Amino acid sequence: MWLQQARRSHRTTLMMFAGGGGVGNNPNIRRSIRNECENNTKANNATSNNNLGRFGSGGAEYTKLCDIVDCSHRICEHDPIRFMRPMLQAGFCLQPPGDTPTRRSTFDNIVADCIPVFFED
Repeated sequence: MWLQQARRSHRTTLMMFAGGGGVGNNPNIRRSIRNECENNTKANNATSNNNLGRFGSGGAEYTKLCDIVDCSHRICEHDPIRFMRPMLQAGFCLQPPGDTPTRRSTFDNIVADCIPVFFED
């Protein structure tokens, strides 16, 4: 039943990132993802008065380019709704380098029918 519900989810966000890190001064992939997503969201809000327009191809129309769920300080550890709801709305889930490719978030992506995107240094 869960997989059927995940597959029927209306995907309105192209990509999402749920995680921590990327807030220090050193450049890294997590920081770049956060900056790009935040800058794009601010630009779209400023230019279109919250009407983000539509983009996509192959029948998928996304109204939001990206979404970030801040899971710093383990705040998502015991609150799966915090990240699962946005995952069910995203087509791609960003997986920057971290623990291992078999970390929990990879499996959460698969269960939410959100395609995991891995990064390589």
